[in-house]
Amino acid sequence: MHRGKGAVQKLYKRLPETDERAVSCLANLFRLSRRDSPEQLRLMAKFASTPADDSSWKVYVDRIVELNIEYYERVQEAEVPTEGGSDSEDEADDEMDRYTRRMDAGLFSLQMTDVAIAYISEEPTVKGRIEQGLRRKGRTLGMVADELAEYIAAKEEATMQASTRQQIIRRLKESHGEPLTVEHLLSYIE
Repeated sequence: MHRGKGAVQKLYKRLPETDERAVSCLANLFRLSRRDSPEQLRLMAKFASTPADDSSWKVYVDRIVELNIEYYERVQEAEVPTEGGSDSEDEADDEMDRYTRRMDAGLFSLQMTDVAIAYISEEPTVKGRIEQGLRRKGRTLGMVADELAEYIAAKEEATMQASTRQQIIRRLKESHGEPLTVEHLLSYIE
């Protein structure tokens, strides 16, 4: 039985943790499958238009974009300006507190939707649909790329322990130029 967009949204509103798990699974399926492998092509086919012009792909793409916007808004609400303190130790603590608040608000899920968007936006038709959905809420693929750069930097920082996130992001921008695009960042995710 085929569910309409409204029925799918009602189901997800009842089980919000399902969204987080599904997005994480989807992002990891893309990330862990080899580029242009049959597995990845089958996964991409779920998000691409078919010759029969089946509109189910639009529902999937729209849902990922909706989740991206929802998580982005949550993370933005968690952005609370810190008060006072110019001490470098306080700044480090403030940065860690800010990062923790953002993670609690859904930063990881936002980053996972960014990963999924980066992969599915390789298809030109889908990319147009994604850009249109993001624009409705004042977002762009450039913003998605910036969030992906932050995700990559956090991953590198955790493994290297040598650089700060900002230094890694700066290095990514220097190696690929401004502005960062999702296409440039995919190679760092895989």
